[in-house]
Amino acid sequence: MTSTATDLKSIFYPSFITVILMNELAQLGVDTQEVLRVCGIDERDLISPAPRVTYKQLQRFIHHATKSLDPSAAFHAGLSVQITDFGMWGFGLLCSESYRDAIKFGCKYQLLLGPLAEVEFSEVDHLAIWIFRAILDFNKQDREHLFSIEFHLSTLLSILRIAYGSDIALKQVTLTYDEPAHVALYHQVFGCPVLFNQPVNTLSMSAEYLDRVLITANPITKQIVIDYCNNELVKIYADIGIEAHIRKLLIAQTEHFPDIDEIAASLAMHPRTLRRKLGFAGTSYRKILTDVRKYLAIKYLIETDLTHSEIAIKLNFSDSASFRKAFKRWTNKQPSAYRRHIIEG
Repeated sequence: MTSTATDLKSIFYPSFITVILMNELAQLGVDTQEVLRVCGIDERDLISPAPRVTYKQLQRFIHHATKSLDPSAAFHAGLSVQITDFGMWGFGLLCSESYRDAIKFGCKYQLLLGPLAEVEFSEVDHLAIWIFRAILDFNKQDREHLFSIEFHLSTLLSILRIAYGSDIALKQVTLTYDEPAHVALYHQVFGCPVLFNQPVNTLSMSAEYLDRVLITANPITKQIVIDYCNNELVKIYADIGIEAHIRKLLIAQTEHFPDIDEIAASLAMHPRTLRRKLGFAGTSYRKILTDVRKYLAIKYLIETDLTHSEIAIKLNFSDSASFRKAFKRWTNKQPSAYRRHIIEG
């Protein structure tokens, strides 16, 4: 689990995604300079040795870009990417020992690509499952939200095809939003069952490929890339504030979540001051705790065999009934149905 949009708004990110989408706009004859001007992005910054864009600039860019693009654009842009389009992050994938190692590397350093979507990876019952969550502040049914998820899913599919061949077979794609008017594109692109109005956005395939050794593996170069990526993450996380700190504390102390007074003490801050700062950021301790509980509940259901009672204890619920009620409120599914749906499709 990485940081939420609230954490990410004031940070500068590498502009790989912006450049990829700008090239897509240019190919379609869109005036990219005008789009960049409206978004407050200097084109010269995108070709500098260390290009950077802010959360708000990327958000504006997606908003204006979707006005100029037809529904197939996100898929086309994602399926057109090459691993080298992502700089050192892409190089790190190539240097990894196996495909499984490459996936772990990609997830660990995904923030280097920018705050478009968050991706988590799990292996369950011989399935490799990627979970996607849009980070930019768009409504779930907005075209911009669909664009973000479509681009990320098709980018992953492009990387999988580069790794395994163009005939790679996906098992299933699930999406949280309603079936869009261009639903036929989803079936055409992914070639597998695509389910809408589901609790989470996922893409899954057989895990049998993951142990294959990469012929481009190089442990020495990989360490150099890791050192570089760690330095870049330090620059990003240096700007992430109180909310990320609270999430980290909560995730580290399940079964007894620290209350707001304990968290305020860890920050050398009065609880009233902490509440005020969270309010300014548009959140609260209760909202953060709920988000962490939901995140961990899904993680435990997908990645472990823990019973509902055991998960309830870990998440500090009074009993399993309270946990099931909360989970139904979060996802509109009972925990057992959710676990069965993800694993069995």
